[in-house]
Amino acid sequence: MIRIFKNTAKKICILSIILVHGLLADDPGKSAFENENYQGALKYYQDKLLEDNSNNSLLYYNSGTAAQKMQDIEKAEQFYLRSLNADDTKLKSEAHYNLGKLHLEKKELEKALGHLMQSIMLNPDDMNAKAAFEQAKLMQQQEQKQQDKNQDKGKDKEEQEKQDQKQQQKQQDEDKDKKEEDQKEQQQNDQKNQAQQQDVKQAEAKDEMPEDQVENILNAMRERELESMKKLLKEKHKSAKIKRTKDW
Repeated sequence: MIRIFKNTAKKICILSIILVHGLLADDPGKSAFENENYQGALKYYQDKLLEDNSNNSLLYYNSGTAAQKMQDIEKAEQFYLRSLNADDTKLKSEAHYNLGKLHLEKKELEKALGHLMQSIMLNPDDMNAKAAFEQAKLMQQQEQKQQDKNQDKGKDKEEQEKQDQKQQQKQQDEDKDKKEEDQKEQQQNDQKNQAQQQDVKQAEAKDEMPEDQVENILNAMRERELESMKKLLKEKHKSAKIKRTKDW
């Protein structure tokens, strides 16, 4: 809610000037604002500030309302801050209220609460300021809850990451131990196989005879076989001789 002020005393003075000079307009800035010509209203109030070469809080306030309607939030904030020098308590209250609403829209809750509190202190009967203050307070509480929730999530995530790292390290250690055990077992098997092969070679070496010894055995077998054959032939010859003697 944006509220535009018109100073009553100055209105009387301006009206008297209008009657004297025959001017037709009563505060063109206010008329432009009401006709939604916010740029025209802002120009009028800025021209008045330059014309008067003064620090008129009312003109700064109205400039702020026009700038805010034009969505020029930064400029509106500067105008409202300049209007806080006003002697008019109600005007200062309204300036704090509008500043509070600006910061509330930007979710700058601490600043919003500060200006709205000042507005309420200057005008305790302003229900709009009280409602805006409660809204800002509720938003702040919700924001704090969300921050706490995010913080808890962050802690849970950190704890989970630590657990994952521990589990990963444990798995790596187990894999390393298993690999070392497999390598040790393989080495033992290789050594065992080498020992068995060596035993076989030694056994084969024991069973083998020198070639000359083998040759001598073969010669001896041939001689025995030859003697046997000679003996057999001799016995056959003798038998045949006996038969011929009987026939005669």
